[in-house]
Amino acid sequence: MDQSVTQLIDSDKRFWIFHKALGAADEIVEKGNDKSRNVREQLRALCAIASAQALVGDIDAAMRTAELIHDASDRDPALRTIAECQAKTANFNTSISTARRIHYTAQRVAALTAIADAQRIGGDLVGARITINEALHAIKPRKVLWLFKITAIPDAMDRGHAKRYIAAAQAKIGDIPGALRTAQEIDYPTERALALSAVAETRTKGGDQIAAKSTFADAVRAISDIETGTAKINALCGIAEAQVTAGDRDAGIETASSALASARVITDVTYRSWALRDLALLWVKLEHITNAIATAKEINQPGDRVLPLLALAAAQTASNPAAATTSLIEAFNTARKIDNPHFKAEALAAVARAQTMACSLGVASTTIAEALSTAEGIQEPLDRAFALPAVVVMCCTGKRWFRSV
Repeated sequence: MDQSVTQLIDSDKRFWIFHKALGAADEIVEKGNDKSRNVREQLRALCAIASAQALVGDIDAAMRTAELIHDASDRDPALRTIAECQAKTANFNTSISTARRIHYTAQRVAALTAIADAQRIGGDLVGARITINEALHAIKPRKVLWLFKITAIPDAMDRGHAKRYIAAAQAKIGDIPGALRTAQEIDYPTERALALSAVAETRTKGGDQIAAKSTFADAVRAISDIETGTAKINALCGIAEAQVTAGDRDAGIETASSALASARVITDVTYRSWALRDLALLWVKLEHITNAIATAKEINQPGDRVLPLLALAAAQTASNPAAATTSLIEAFNTARKIDNPHFKAEALAAVARAQTMACSLGVASTTIAEALSTAEGIQEPLDRAFALPAVVVMCCTGKRWFRSV
C-alpha cells in the first residue's frame, strides 16, 4: 500500500470504518419481518467486509469476520480473497490451508491458481506445479456409485472461469501443452478465448512468436460466432491487452477497435456504458490517449466515467500536466453527480487516491471525508455495510473490490 495513501486512511481509521460496517451488518437482522432474508443479506455483507479487510492487509481481522459466516456459499468468496492475500505475503502453507476450506470448487480453484502464481513469482516452481495439480484434480468429474459421473462445477461459465485460471497458471510455469489442453476443454467460448490469449502471451515471452500469433488467432476465432454483448467485448479487451503485453501493439489496437465497434451497437444503456468504460480504460493501457479521451466522452453514465478519467489523468501526468489536472478535476465533478450513494462514495474515494498520488494531500483529505460521509449517510444498512468497505478498498488499492467468482 502506498505510504501517501495510508495518510488518508491509516490503520486506526480503517478499524473504525470496518467497525461501522459490521454495525451496519448487525442492523440488517433487525429490520422488517422477513428474518430469513435478513440473515442472508447479513451474511453477504459480512463476506464483503471480510474480503475488504483482506484486500487492505488486515488478514487476521478478515479471518475473524469470515468465521462469523455460517453458510459456505457466502463464506467462500471471503476465504478465496483471504487465501490470495496470504499467498501474496509468501505465506503459502497457510494460504493453501485457507483455500482447502473453500466449499465451492470454482472458488477453490481460483484461489489455488492464484497461490500457484505467487509461488512461481517467489521461485518455487515445484510448489506451483503441485498446487496446479491440486486445482486440476478438483475439477475432475466424480464417480457416483460406479455408475455415472457428476461434474465438479455444474455451471458452464463458472467451469470456464476455473479452467481458464488453470490454463493461465500452467502456461506461466512452462507447461504449454497442458495449458492448451485445458483451454481447449473449455465449453464457454469467451473463457476459452481468454485462456488461449493467456497461453499466447506466455508463448511470446518464451520467444515463440509464430506459435503465439497462431494461438491469438485461435482466441479471436473462439468468439467469432458470438453475438455482440458485454461478454464478447470483455473477451476482446482481454485478448487486446494480452497482445500488447506480448509486444504486438498493432494487433492489440486492431482487437480493441473491434471491441469498440461492438460496444457502440449495444442498445441497453447500462451495458453499453459498462463496455465503453472498460474500453476507455483499455485504451489508456494501450497508451492510445486520443482514443481513450474519445471513448470516455461517449460514456453517458457518470459512475462509469470516473475511473477512465482518473486513468487518463495518471497517464497524462508526465507528458501533459495541464491535461492531467483537467481530467482529475472532471473526474471529481463527475463523481459528485452520481445519484447512487454507494457508487458516489466509491468514486470519490478513487478521486481522493488520485489526488494523493498527484501530491494534493490536503484536497484529497477533503475528498475522502466526503466519500466517508456519503457512505455513512446511507440509510439502508445492507447498502451501508457494502459502501463503507468499498471506500476503504478503493482508496487503499485503487480497485473495485467485491466479486462472486
